[in-house]
This record gives sequence, C-alpha cells and structure tokens, in this order.
Amino acid sequence: MPRLPIPGSDEGTWGDLLNEFLEVEHSADGTLKLTDTIASKYVKPTSGIPKSDLAAPVQSSLDAADAAAAQSALDDHVNDTSAAHAASAVSFAPAGAISATTVQAAIEEVATEAGSSITLSDASPSALAAAAAAGVSNEISRHDHVHPDTGLATETALDSHTTATTGVHGIADTSVLETSTGAQTKVDAHAGDTTAVHGIADTSVLETTTGAQAKVDVHTGDGVDAHAATAISYDNTASSLTATDSQAAIDELVTTLSSTQLADLADVVETAASDGQVLTFDTTNGWQPETPAVGITSHSGLSDLGADDHLQYQIADIAQFAREGTLSVASGRGRYRFPYTATILGVSAAVDTAPVGSGITIDVNKNGTTIYTTQGNRPSVSDGTNDAAETTPDVTAVASGDHLTVDIDTVGSSTPGADLTVFVRYARA
Repeated sequence: MPRLPIPGSDEGTWGDLLNEFLEVEHSADGTLKLTDTIASKYVKPTSGIPKSDLAAPVQSSLDAADAAAAQSALDDHVNDTSAAHAASAVSFAPAGAISATTVQAAIEEVATEAGSSITLSDASPSALAAAAAAGVSNEISRHDHVHPDTGLATETALDSHTTATTGVHGIADTSVLETSTGAQTKVDAHAGDTTAVHGIADTSVLETTTGAQAKVDVHTGDGVDAHAATAISYDNTASSLTATDSQAAIDELVTTLSSTQLADLADVVETAASDGQVLTFDTTNGWQPETPAVGITSHSGLSDLGADDHLQYQIADIAQFAREGTLSVASGRGRYRFPYTATILGVSAAVDTAPVGSGITIDVNKNGTTIYTTQGNRPSVSDGTNDAAETTPDVTAVASGDHLTVDIDTVGSSTPGADLTVFVRYARA
C-alpha cells in the first residue's frame, strides 16, 4: 500500500516511496488523475461555488455578515429625517373638510383652521407631534367655537341645554321628572298598599305561602268529605259497570265476582269428560270439558298443583349446529330448514375447549339475514368459559320453509376454542 517516506528511515528508497505515493492521484506529467480520484469528488459549477456546498461554519459566517449589512441599512433608514421620514414625503388620505394629500399639508391645514399661524417645514416626528398638540390646544381654548361644516355648538350651548327645564327632548316640563330617591319612595308606598291595588278591594285577605300550605295539608288529610270514595266520580263508558262514583263501582265489582266464584270443589259436576281433556269454566255454560292444546298428552304432572294453580306446557324443539375441531371466523355454516311455522325462543352455545384471550361470538341468520338486529345480544362464550347463556333474538317468527345458518363472528385471540355446538330452541306457532 503506497505511503510517505518516514524521516530517519527508508534510506535509499525514500524517493521510490514518494513517487509511488504521488502516483496514486497524479499522472506522470504532474496533472491530477480524473477517474476515481480527488478530482472526481467535486466539480466546481460554472456559476461559482454555492453557499450550500460550503462547510457549516463558513455558511454561518456568511449569514452573520448578511444580517449585519441588513441591520446597518435599516438603521440608516430609521435615522434619516431629511427625506424618507419627512412629513411632506408621507401621504395622507383626504377626509372630511381636510383636502391635503400629505401629512405636512394636513397638519398645516388643521393648524390654520384652529386659528394658529404655524407654518411647518419638513420636520422630524417629534416636531410634528408638538405642532399638532399646539393646534389642539388652540382649538380647546375657544369655548364658543362652532364648527363651520356642522354648526355644532360647544360649551355655551351645552350649558344652556343642561339648565333648560322645558321643551327638552319633547318633555314639556322636566322639573316633574322623578329622582331615584323619589321613585324608590313611591315604589315602597305601592308595595305596602293593601287596598284597591291591581283591582283587589282588600289585598290583606290574600293568603301567604305558609297559610296556603296549611290549607293544602288540611285538604290532603281529609278522608271524610273531599276524599271519600263516594265523592270521587267514575267514568263507566269503557266498562260494563253502571256505577258513576268510585265507591259504587267497587261494590258492583265485588257483587259480580262473588256470584261467579266456587265455594269448593263440590261445585264441579261433570261426568262427560274423556281421557286427555281438561275442564274450563264460563258464566254462561259453567264447567265444560275441552281438548287441551297440541302436545299435552298427559296430566300426571298436575297432581301436585294446588286448587288455585294453573300450569301451561309449551313443547319446544331444538335445532343444533355442530362445528368440530379448532374454531375460526366463518359465516353461513350449516343449514336447518323449518318444517312448519314456528317461533324462535332462544339461542345458546357450548364448546369443549374454552377460548383464551377473548371470547367466541355467535350469530344466527334467517334466510341469510341476522336475527339479532341488536348485535350486542348475540350469544357469546366468554374468555376461559365453555358455555354461552341463552339469549332471545330480535327476529323470532319463522315460516315453513325458512332456513337458518350460523356465523362464527369472533374466536379466542390466544386459544380460539374448539368443538362448538349451537342450540336454537323453537316452538310451533
């Protein structure tokens, strides 16, 4: 590898070492090599070296120099009172009675209008301010001055307006206007007046809050007159009762019910009932045997019921959907066709392997559309459990020929769960 000669060493070979070192970047004629050498690392632009190609410290120095030059120019402009900041060089938009178009001319016009003989030449801002103050002072000293354009009177007219007691703002005589103290006195007198105020002949008989509450309490506790059942009307238009007050209506109901109740089971006289029938009672026909609802074939379960108990049996079928193995999110699984019109009573589910990390959510579709309009009610096997409690869907009516399918909407995030069975419980409509 080429290197420089080492002083005190390389005796007899230092010239060869130096030539070998120089030949890395130089040709035999002394020019720089152009391929993969120092000369190929940077090509100077024809327009000169841009600042961005310079080292960061150099760029900072140039920026500081630019800022110093800009500040110097700004200082020169701020301190210039002979040209750029002269009042005659600052434009003014004419307004009102002033027609001047420069600040210089406007100040002189205002000074003349105020009665001052001030004549200003180009001056500094402080001189202009002093001149304006002098003009304003002259104007204030003229109390009876009337503006030539508007005719507005100053102090003299204002004093006259203040002391006038007639014809001011349309009031014939302002001396009758009430002071705040006098107005309060009259309000107090009105508040304490107990006769002929607001059309009440004698306001002393008006009830206080405490007195009114006492009378309400007396009325509420009255159970003899105002609150007696005979004093409370009853509207019989929507019933078969003839009573027109609450007491009579209650008495009529008691009489009607007493006439239809059974004294004891000895009142039941019926020998024509056949096996499998039940007895029913109505006021027209008395006790009658009837065939019970479809599905009830035995009444042995009625033996332990009391005399006043009533029992209704509902025969239900169950449609089962099974999914073996490890679960995954899926839709439209299984298919169950209803053989008759029915009502869905509820949906539950169970798994052999519980989900871990999150739960399993089940949805059931009728003809492809979910029966859980409220998605929050879908059956769910919670994290670490094996069963989903039965929930009632929003859509429960199914017709003969309708079909159900099952969706697995979510599974456990760590352990999905396995071997799922979904139970749809329904009954013939």
